[in-house]
Order: sequence, then C-alpha cells, then structure tokens
Amino acid sequence: MSKSALPPLNLPPLPKALDAAVRGALGAHTAPAGANPGLVWERYPKVWRGVEIADARSRADFLRLFADDVSSAPAQAAGEGALLALHSRFSRAGATGRAFALIAPLCSGLGLEHPSENGFAFDPVLGLPWLAGSGLKGLARAAAAALGEPDVVVEALLGSAVPDGHGAGEATTPGAVRLWGAWPAAWPRLRVELISPHLPAYQADQTFRYAGDPQARDHDQRRSRVADHTDEPVPVSFLALDHSQELIVYLDAMPGQSPDLERVWWWLAVGFEHLGAGGKTASGYGRARPAGWAPASYALALPEPASAPTAEQRQVLVVTGPIGTLQPQANEAQLKRNIAAELGVGAETVVLRTLKLPAVERGAGWTPTIEALRSFIEDTEGSRDGAFGFARIPVLAAFGALLGDKGTGQTWDAPRGLEQGAWDPQAGALRFDVSTDRKREGVNGVVVRLELSGAIDDAQVPMHLRDLPQATLRVKDTTPVPGVIRSREHLNQFRAAWRELISKVREHFGAVHLHLLAAAPLSAALVCGRALVAADAPVHVYEAAADATRVFQYGLSITAGDAYEDPRLKHTGPVDLLIMVALIEEAEQLARVLGDTTPVDNDLGYVDLHVSRQGRSIVVRTCDAMGPSAAQAATSDALKRWQPKVAAWLGIAGALSTDLKLCDVIVPDQVSHYDATGKLVDGPTGPQQNYRPEVFRPDQALARRVSGMRLTHAKPFEQWQRQGEADLNAEIKEAGGDSATLRGKHARARPNLYKSHLASGSSVVSAQSAKERLLATDASLKAVDMESAGLAWAAESAAKAPPLLIVRGISDDGSEHKKALDAVGEGAFRRVAMRNASRLLLLALDLGLLKPNA
Repeated sequence: MSKSALPPLNLPPLPKALDAAVRGALGAHTAPAGANPGLVWERYPKVWRGVEIADARSRADFLRLFADDVSSAPAQAAGEGALLALHSRFSRAGATGRAFALIAPLCSGLGLEHPSENGFAFDPVLGLPWLAGSGLKGLARAAAAALGEPDVVVEALLGSAVPDGHGAGEATTPGAVRLWGAWPAAWPRLRVELISPHLPAYQADQTFRYAGDPQARDHDQRRSRVADHTDEPVPVSFLALDHSQELIVYLDAMPGQSPDLERVWWWLAVGFEHLGAGGKTASGYGRARPAGWAPASYALALPEPASAPTAEQRQVLVVTGPIGTLQPQANEAQLKRNIAAELGVGAETVVLRTLKLPAVERGAGWTPTIEALRSFIEDTEGSRDGAFGFARIPVLAAFGALLGDKGTGQTWDAPRGLEQGAWDPQAGALRFDVSTDRKREGVNGVVVRLELSGAIDDAQVPMHLRDLPQATLRVKDTTPVPGVIRSREHLNQFRAAWRELISKVREHFGAVHLHLLAAAPLSAALVCGRALVAADAPVHVYEAAADATRVFQYGLSITAGDAYEDPRLKHTGPVDLLIMVALIEEAEQLARVLGDTTPVDNDLGYVDLHVSRQGRSIVVRTCDAMGPSAAQAATSDALKRWQPKVAAWLGIAGALSTDLKLCDVIVPDQVSHYDATGKLVDGPTGPQQNYRPEVFRPDQALARRVSGMRLTHAKPFEQWQRQGEADLNAEIKEAGGDSATLRGKHARARPNLYKSHLASGSSVVSAQSAKERLLATDASLKAVDMESAGLAWAAESAAKAPPLLIVRGISDDGSEHKKALDAVGEGAFRRVAMRNASRLLLLALDLGLLKPNA
C-alpha cells in the first residue's frame, strides 16, 4: 500500500515539525512484499485509533488496496514457499488432503474485530486464509444430520457435542477423526464484496420511525412508511476469497484409531456443496465441490422393507432417478392401469415397490447406487411380476443384471417413460441388424454400439476405444428414433438380437470385455442387463457426456447377476499431466513420491497409473522397455488416449560431463538423437558406422521455467535439495557405506539442477571413445539416455502435440567406477536419482510451472 493510498490521519494538533515527523513515520509503514497477510491485516495501518477510516468509501478503498497487495505477484513469489511447505508438512505427517473447488466466494471470520468493520479469518501461524478444523467439524456434523446419519455414527467419528444454540454444537469428547483445517491450494486471491443493508438516515429519523401506532410493542411496527432508495443505503464492504480458488482440506485418524474416513469426506462434500462454509452461507457464499475426486457414498432414499404380497397382488419393481435435469413425475395411478392392462388384471391388484434414486453427477461413483439396487431387490424378494425403470442407462443395466432373467413372475418390462402409455397393440414387426468387425487375434475388448434411438458418431467413441473392433446392433430398414420399441414383441426381438450379438462377439474374438455405448430406449437398457446369459467376461456400460462433445464416459460394469465399478476404467482423459517412464523400477520410485495411485485398464498391456494431486489429474505410463522405438510406440498411444495438457518424460540418465554428479537432475532444452540415421563406410579395420543425428527441442518455455526455479522459487528449491541430501544419506547408511567418502568422490552434498543438451539413442554408451564421438558433435551435451528421442519423435508426429518436458536424474558417471557404484545398496544411486527427478517434476507442478503456453 503506497503512502498516497493511506486513509487520512486524525491526530490532535501538533507543532508543524513534530506533525510532519509523525506523519512521515506512519506513512512509511507499508507492508513489505511477502509479509504475513494475517499480521498485515491486524497491524496495518499500525495505529488503528490514529487512522481515520471514516466512512464506507474509505473502508472499501482500504479493503481493495489490501486485497490487491495480498494477491499481487510479488506477494505470491515471496510467500508461496510457505504455502508449499504447509502442504508438504501435512503430507509428510500422513494426513489426507483433498481438494474442493470453490463455486462461490468464501468469507470467514466476519465477526472478528477490525477497523474496516468486518473481520476475516487468517491462519494465526502463516497468516493465510483458512477454515479452522473446528468449523469443518461443525460443517460435517451439520451435513451428517441433514443426511439422517445415526447419532452414534456421528459421535464415534466427530465426537459428542452439546448444543450451542446454533445447530452445530461444540464437541465435548473427541471423535476418531481429526480435522486440521482447510487452506488455499495456491497463493490466495482476495476480493472485496459489497452489500447494502444500512439505512442510517431512515433509521435515525424518529419522526417517521415512530409516527405509526404508539401502542405497538415493536418499534418497527410503529413505522408509517417503508424504507426505499431515497434513504441512501450505505454499502458495506467485506473481504472474501475469490471463487476461482481451490481449498485443500486435511484430516486424519486419531492415534490408535481406524475410522471410516471416507464417510467424513462424504459429509464434507455434502456440507460444502449444499450448506456452505464460513459466513453468509444463506446468501450462497462458501459453496464448493470436490475437485479431482468423488465421495465414496451418497444419500440414498431406500424404500421401507416390503411386506409379502398376497396371492391376488401383482408386485412390480420400479426404479426411478433423475435423467439429466429431468425429474420423472410418476403418475402411479396411470402406471398401475398400464401394467394391469398388460397383465390382464385389475389395477387394484397391482402393487408398486419403488426405489427413488438421487442425482449422481457424471463421473461420480456409482457404488452407492449399486448397493441401493442390491438392497432393494433383496428386500422385495418374492413373487415379482415385472420390473420398470426410469433412470440413466448405467443404472438400468445394473438393475437388470442384479434382477436377472430367470425365476417365476419376472415377466413385465416397462416400455418407456412413466408419463407415457402402455405398449402399442398396433405396432408392427421390428427387425434388427447385428454386425461385427472381422476376426482379430490378440484383442481383449470390443466396442458394442446400440443405435436404436439415435446414431452414435465416431467422435463420440472414447479415444482409447477407437482402435478396438466394433460390433453394432441397429434397427433394420429404418432410421433410429426415440421410442422405436413400442410393443412387447419389439422388446422380445431386441432381447434375441442382443444375445445374437454377444454370441457373434464370442465367436469372433473370444471371451473379451464388451464396452457398451447405447443410444437406446430405457427398456432396452434394462434388458441388456437381464439378458446376460454368460458371465465369462464383463460388459462395461458407458453413457454420453452432458457437454457438447457427447463423448461416452465409463459408468459401471455388469455380469450375469452382478454389477460393480471397475476403478481401472474410471479415468479416460484428458489429463493435466502425462508422465512417461521407461522401466518398472523407475516407476516404483516415482510411485513412492506420488503416494496412492489407481491402476487404469489398458488394452495394449502398458502399465498406467492415475493419481490426483491438488485437483490436477496425472497419468503415469510405463512402457517397461528401453530404447527410442519402445518409447515412441508407448508415447504415441499415451498421447492419443490421454490427450494431456502437458507431457513429461521422467527417468535416469548417464553423465557425459564431469559437471554433473550422481543424483543431480538435468532438464534438457535440446535432444540429439545421435543414431537416428547412419551410413556404413570403410574404416581402418573394416566397415564403420557413421551416425547422422537428428535434433529435437522440448518446449523451451517449460524448460526455462523449471530450470529457473532456483531463482524464482528459491525456498522450495532449497527444500528439494535438502530432501535429496537426506534421501541419499539414508540410502548409503542403510547400505552400510560411508556417506562422506562416497559423496566426496561421486556426488555433491546436495543435488543440483542443470539445463543443457541431452544425447539419446538406442545404445548404452559406456566406452570412452563413444563419449568423445558424441561430444565432438555437440560440446553442450551433458548426459545421455535411451528414450528421450523416441518421446520427442512421438510428440512431433502427434496430431495435437502437447508441450513436452524432459527431466532426468543422473544415475551414473560412465566411469570405471560405475559397476562398484551400482552395487552400493543394490542401486541406491539409481533410486535416489529417480526420486530426485520425480520430486523436482512434482514441485514444478505444485508451483504452477507446468502449464500450457498461451
């Protein structure tokens, strides 16, 4: 805040010289760049009573200046190291952190005293905007109460509470879960919000205020007029965290406890989205949604256990749930009449057993829905005369699979939506056409397209499924239209065609997985689940995305009599970051740094792992082979499937220069594929291979940002160096070696980061003469590997190439000591080099350096 921006001082008269000195001293008290925002908020201006924040305008000016100062680039550069250290400290301590994306500004601590009239809550240690753990516990408790969770469960997890008059209660005994708080994922951006509730002229006007009924007990009842805009409402300003931010919430188990943490995450997800955190939640402030993860459970309206039907009653199971924004309005009387007409009975004998499911966002988990369906079917065991469904395609397929196609009384399937009529007795015959691609060996998946209600465009097929064989079921001799199945005979014909398709797929491709993309009536989706007569391989059910692309996304999987979610299929891209790794041993070290990962299904046999980090989606692809050809093939497939915003090749390399020591890291800005082409010529002792290199340049902006972090982000970079130092010391100590001796000869006290050229080719370069030949072509070459050239080839030839970064840890120096050094701890230097490179790449991601260029 500049001197000119300070509000005017209101001091008693002083001699001119003393007055000038006092004003100069106070005016010079500005907030230094990187100062603790919380302390600045509380102590600046330094003398509260000596500073005149006289009116609403000066309060708003003060807040705007403060928000701009805290959100500025200098403040971010100076302070984000502390924020990174905070998140790292929780991670090292074993606490679980998950991201919530704000969908409305967040204001907290409005009741705290401050000369600007409304307070704001800053973390008392780091001075960052936060939500205290006690407030989060109250939010979780309120959500649990709204969901109808049993008190005994809430108290076991969050502790017992005594009502405090505000609904949340104050815990008197601790629960099994400890909530630490919530902090911004990135440096905070603050904003100023306005409301206009104060009407000082109107409120001070006693004539008008009390000119009404003098006997009225309430002064407001005695007013003779209503306040309006002529009373000059005064806007009230307050500080808020911008809704573009993400919050990271941390929680863990109390020592010695093993609670159900996922249930608490569910409560927090419901609380953030539907109740809001902080202040002014009734006005919509403080709302947030999970970012990059989905709660493990949802509130489900389960039906009461059904009583056994009488002999005269006809029991029909009904499952309904929102379809997009459509909320089905079940006219039960009409539905009963339709069913009764179909069964040839009176409507009074039809009994509907109904399960109403809540909305589930696309991409969220289906497991709670599956459990609700399973419980519903178990609770309604007995004489079933039919099943009806009005819900999304994956739900109906799961309902049909769990219900099965065998047993007495299961004879009725619904035609269309609840609001439509019964089967059309005048509907003519309907024929179906089943086609499959030619036989192919070595595939483990087939895409099945049901084109009944509409055609499925090739662009709607997920990218990772487009190379698989295709099987299609269409209506013959007619254009696909909604409502194409209009009679029971139509449905029976579809059931036969569906079984024919499965049989043909098994005949041509064996027991492969089926990836079902359905543009079909609801009744057909239910039949797809019911008519699975073979359980030798699952059917994975997809649904079209709600956005303009309409690309199908994985929903759930079904087999005969069962339904479940396959976590390997839930992630299909696009992703924020694709990390390519050559060997399993390298991927193991990266996984140690990343933490928990989820395997992703891959039809080509590559090892893909998915992880979310501070709201960013990351996939690690391991090709489990060395050399540029293997790297190019694996990278080309990965770029096509995952469509990353940024791609990185991560691994280890050998040093060509004595400038590099073991466990250093290199970020090359040029890659020389030294044996891209060659020519056989006559040499002194016979034929000699002369290589002609090809040169590639990774993304220069990425390389500059990452290699420059030692200056732009000095504190986080120093922390990275300390981690590398401690890591290598621990490895050498465990191996029984002398850390000081080994470091003195072959490694530094702390690892360093370099940006230079990298050689890459299909040979292991160990001979000194080979090194000299490489250096003769380019004196700036510092290291050599076997994969970066293949990655660069794949990226250059990709239809939509993302920015490319290469990060390599130095695992050997190519000297006569290589064999002995590799034996230390059975590869200790290789492991630490890979972990140093991994930590550096993730640090760059956390600092926001891995971003696509504008």
